[in-house]
Amino acid sequence: MADPEVSTQSGGYDVELFVDTPDYDLICTICQGVLRCPVRAACHHIFCKKCILQWLKRQETCPCCRKPVNPSLIFVMFKLSKSIGRMKIKVVNGKKK
Repeated sequence: MADPEVSTQSGGYDVELFVDTPDYDLICTICQGVLRCPVRAACHHIFCKKCILQWLKRQETCPCCRKPVNPSLIFVMFKLSKSIGRMKIKVVNGKKK
């Protein structure tokens, strides 16, 4: 079953899930969602892991700067992922949205 927090087109979390508007730096430039499993390419741009892997199936360049991207040189940003995980999300009818 699909994760209700993530649309089928997006690797990221819906910005509307969060109590406070997420910083621009936490938004994936591919899906425009809050980074989910953030990864950094060699050019230092950060994306959702799912988004950049799907992008690289069609293009072999960074969607931001167009520099070549080697999939084996994409690194998960664990500390950033933990920070995003600590952000407050909205609660609707006593349940997390």
